[in-house]
Amino acid sequence: MEPGTCENGTIYSHLNVWMMLGLLRYGMADRALDLFHANVTGDLSDEEDLKRNVSPFMVSNCYFGPDHRNNAFQMEFTWITGSLAWFNIVMLRDMLGVQPEYGGLRISPCLPSTWTEVSVEREYRGATYTIRFHNPNKTRSNAISLSVDGQLLQGDLIPAFKDGKKHQVEVTFRPA
Repeated sequence: MEPGTCENGTIYSHLNVWMMLGLLRYGMADRALDLFHANVTGDLSDEEDLKRNVSPFMVSNCYFGPDHRNNAFQMEFTWITGSLAWFNIVMLRDMLGVQPEYGGLRISPCLPSTWTEVSVEREYRGATYTIRFHNPNKTRSNAISLSVDGQLLQGDLIPAFKDGKKHQVEVTFRPA
């Protein structure tokens, strides 16, 4: 088998995203974000980055490894992969912590230390939720306060409104 292909040195996206998931489950958001940046094609580290040869808007199942004789980091299986879906799920559900449940959306973020603000829009059960996360002090805890449409909620569950309206959600990190 040629070096840099298949199980002989290929970089598999699925494995990397599952590693991100594991890191996030252990509260290691900075390392998970580093791994994300290493894998997405639009994030170049410098002019010599091998990812410069691939489309910046695509995610593939795998890439030829750095030992490939001709095409290091060439994408394979770009249109028949679940890797993009996995990246989306892990970033939304595990890093931002927007987790759908029967009763609503549970908010349990694990944000990188460099992120002081981030937002996401999520459609869920007939309503749209614009969720803004505020962490101005770069707090490394899961202690949050949660408000929806200006009303403070107890706990971390946003109810499923099912009303076809847009709702503004504010998530603020509190010191531990």
